[in-house]
Amino acid sequence: MQDITFSTSKLSLLAGGLVLLSWCLSAPSFGAESQPTAAQLMQAAHDGRAVWKNFPGFRAAVTARQNGKQATGTVTVSAEGGVTLTLDSDAGFEWVAKTFDSMIGHRLAESGPANTNVEFATSDDAQHPLGRLIKSKDATEHSLWRVQGDVFTEVHRVGPTSRFAIRVSDVYRTPEGTHLPQNFSVITWNPQTGELLKTRQVHHQWIRVGQTDLPQVWWAATQDDKGQQIVQQLELSQIELLDSKAITSPK
Repeated sequence: MQDITFSTSKLSLLAGGLVLLSWCLSAPSFGAESQPTAAQLMQAAHDGRAVWKNFPGFRAAVTARQNGKQATGTVTVSAEGGVTLTLDSDAGFEWVAKTFDSMIGHRLAESGPANTNVEFATSDDAQHPLGRLIKSKDATEHSLWRVQGDVFTEVHRVGPTSRFAIRVSDVYRTPEGTHLPQNFSVITWNPQTGELLKTRQVHHQWIRVGQTDLPQVWWAATQDDKGQQIVQQLELSQIELLDSKAITSPK
């Protein structure tokens, strides 16, 4: 059986994401005499995210791995975000298309203005390592956020049938100073009982191709409440912009 192996550098990234926050942020300055409001923090985090502008689309060779199985193929992403995926094995790799859809969709998403109808959820966590906890003033909105600098360090989603939290431990800085996700975890609970159902550690590695930061390596390790672990990995090579004659990434 073939095992997925990770380089020392990737393992170090995972360890670092689990035990400390190494942001290297270009955080906005709110001035030494005043602390930012909840609305200012939400605006800073909204503006700090890297989104693809004038995105030309790209094509790449893909290697997908899950535990002891592997599939290879190609992916083409159009300028509008459409994903065309071809793999030499489909069985057990349905997650690959969904992962690309999510990864690309988040970079192209036009989320509109920042949610600034907010306030601090509590007054006693000003020194929290992940930043202040923020809630909406809208009684129908049950999400919670934490912001550190210009990064959403936590996003809590609470609904009648689901409850999960995304916790960011590290980001990748683009040359423009905006950020992309690098290491984060997703924790899922039963909303009725509070029972922990699943934890998922996710790692992104990005590469600059032309004027766009594109995904090069992605992996996720998921552990459920039954003790089952699934490790999935995507690796892209021969990355080429669709409007480029010969701009490729190193293999």
